[in-house]
Amino acid sequence: MARSDGPEEFLEPLGFIWDIDAVMMYIEERWRKEQESKPINLKTKLSAALNKCPAPWINGICQQLGLPTRGRKKDKVTKIVQVLHSEDGLRSALEQLPRSSMEALAFIVREGGWVKYGRLSRRWGSEEGDGWWWADHPPTSTIGQLRTRGLVFVGRAGLEGRMYKVAVVPVDLREPLGKLLQGEELG
Repeated sequence: MARSDGPEEFLEPLGFIWDIDAVMMYIEERWRKEQESKPINLKTKLSAALNKCPAPWINGICQQLGLPTRGRKKDKVTKIVQVLHSEDGLRSALEQLPRSSMEALAFIVREGGWVKYGRLSRRWGSEEGDGWWWADHPPTSTIGQLRTRGLVFVGRAGLEGRMYKVAVVPVDLREPLGKLLQGEELG
């Protein structure tokens, strides 16, 4: 190491990263993948799915639905369920979605309320870069838009003797969503 070399020049070849944003993005991506590797019931109810979400995601969902982000997680989950169980609240959540997210949601509902994640991500893209802190940086991906409104949840489920990553619409939202999406001409 020459005297003029700073610590970056010395440590960079050893694999040290100096870009804090890149480090944070890596950590957030790991946290998200860890959360998505948890088991999910294909017939999960909205309240059960929300209760398994980390607090930053609940805050992001509250923000997207126009609910306060302060208070206890349990109380916020109750308010989210109330909003999404009302026809007006559900319609409002759908109206905020970009067309691609509406198409992806209609696809999941048509497929029985859940699909293998690979089918969804191949058609509508991955969630890479969506991050962890949904209230501060809401997801921008097609699938992330659905998740940050509490309409779709991702986890692992046993199918055909194997564990697969799946995207699930809560069972108590499938019928009302089907009715609301029926009038739309979507993918």
